[in-house]
Amino acid sequence: MEHWSVCCQLVYSPHDYGPLVYAQSWFKKDFTEQTLLDDVWYDSWFYLQDKNIAPLLIGEWGGFMDGGDNEKYLNIMAQFIEKNHINHTFWCINPNSGDTGGLLKDDWTTWDDAKYDMMKKTLWTDGSNGKFIGLDHVVALGDNGETVTAYYR
Repeated sequence: MEHWSVCCQLVYSPHDYGPLVYAQSWFKKDFTEQTLLDDVWYDSWFYLQDKNIAPLLIGEWGGFMDGGDNEKYLNIMAQFIEKNHINHTFWCINPNSGDTGGLLKDDWTTWDDAKYDMMKKTLWTDGSNGKFIGLDHVVALGDNGETVTAYYR
């Protein structure tokens, strides 16, 4: 086992969705961050980061802003990601993902402002200038972005 940990680098990448994608048992009560941690998040993936076992990247999370339990889940997940500085990718940008929708509306050009405002706090920003930090070392992340190299200078 020691050889495996020395020679190979792994990133654990769970996908986590709310009750509109699938009504799991943990959504069938008045769920909170704590109940989600107790019922599924901690034992399924958060322990990896909490105990510094391995890198964690939530590979997919997202969904519809339905004004109900799915939106509640999204807000809890966004706050949890922000609070714990968890790496993640939001699913998805395109509006035609049938069970989640996207950050773009059906015209493929207009942002879904409610969804963007909910997940925006999870993005990595430079506290000194408010720019979004991209992981590329050469290409900045959009007009209001900077490279990871520029951030660490």
